[in-house]
Amino acid sequence: MQRLYGKRLAIVFFLLLLLCSFVNAKESDALQTSQECIDFIKEMEGFSEYPYWDHQQWTIGYGTACEEDAYPDGITQEDAENLLYLTLETIEASLNDFLYQNNIMLSQSQYDALVSFTFNVGYGWTDGCKLRTYLEEGIENYTVNEVASAFGIWCHAGDDLAIDYNLVARRIREVQIFLYGDYSGNHSANFVYIVYDGNGGMVDMDLQLFEQGQPYGSFTTAQWEKNTFLGWHTLPTGGTAITENSIALKSMTLYATWEEWQPPSFTDILESDWYYQYVMDLAEAEVISGYTDGTFRPENTVTVAEALKLVFLGVKLEPQAPTTSHWASGYLAFAEKNGFLDAGQVTDLDALITRQLICQLASRALELELRSSESPFTDTDNENILSLYQAGIINGYTDGTFRPEGNLKRSEVSAIIWRIYRYISPNADIV
Repeated sequence: MQRLYGKRLAIVFFLLLLLCSFVNAKESDALQTSQECIDFIKEMEGFSEYPYWDHQQWTIGYGTACEEDAYPDGITQEDAENLLYLTLETIEASLNDFLYQNNIMLSQSQYDALVSFTFNVGYGWTDGCKLRTYLEEGIENYTVNEVASAFGIWCHAGDDLAIDYNLVARRIREVQIFLYGDYSGNHSANFVYIVYDGNGGMVDMDLQLFEQGQPYGSFTTAQWEKNTFLGWHTLPTGGTAITENSIALKSMTLYATWEEWQPPSFTDILESDWYYQYVMDLAEAEVISGYTDGTFRPENTVTVAEALKLVFLGVKLEPQAPTTSHWASGYLAFAEKNGFLDAGQVTDLDALITRQLICQLASRALELELRSSESPFTDTDNENILSLYQAGIINGYTDGTFRPEGNLKRSEVSAIIWRIYRYISPNADIV
């Protein structure tokens, strides 16, 4: 029994030694802020004897947080340095833990740049951003401009989160430390910034940093609903075009330029036509389209393939890639798989669709329930037709018939798809 007890003690002692060596190894690998970095932070922050409001907090000394009523008689530079050291110790502990947990190895200058960066912006960047991703995946896998911009985008301040150009200048200095170990900013590549103005559209990033004297390489993207992006220019109205092959010489604002989307028009449709609003609304919503010669051909009949695609767009299902040589085969396969159509019910996608079949397709796609079995039509009591009628999506003829085996014109299908679209999205842009 004593031998067993002794063996257990030996095992516990051995495990403790391993744990201690693990902790010591972790601590020995941990970096600390260099004096060059401390001097850099002091340079960037400046010294304040009394508390001042710095965007989100009261600050004193060399940029350390404090209470508003702290230090009523001010603070000495010595005490300010001590506060700075305490803050840096906290940052170092969190930063080293983050680096260790993610198996990230840094040089001293890279570490210092992150200390200064974290001191200024806080720990939020470690929760998820491009900089974190680049660190985890390896800085060497990204370009100089990508790394620089991952720092540079952290330049917004104030309630409106506007670009603060003092922060932009600081980010550039931190990039020079991170990439080149240059604490003075005088012995490495300089960087310029581009501020992006969407000029009515939206941009993915409103600022990027670029190594001066080198090609830009790549710009952020811009979107504006249906308008077509034409490129980046020096003026909102155009000016000089700046491309990714242009040389980054100076900081500037670039404006997105656009080709304005024009609503569709059809040469064979008049405003007086009963289906005019249906067709034009759906064309503007890019649910329906015309022919390359500018016509809509409202009297043309509609095939099963065409109706399938239109119903899919009307109920906002994703487009389906072909499963066979026919362009609409993917739509048919999806419709059969999900019970919109019965397996084998459609054998010819190019056949004309009947009024009853499109009702079945739409009713099942919308998952409509029959509220009443009483039919308003003299020639059908089909539940798919009735459910669609009760939802206000289809109607019959003035003689009381529905004519379920009849075919549909493009004008008639437009009316049905328009009502489906509004049924799915009552607040849609179409009126």
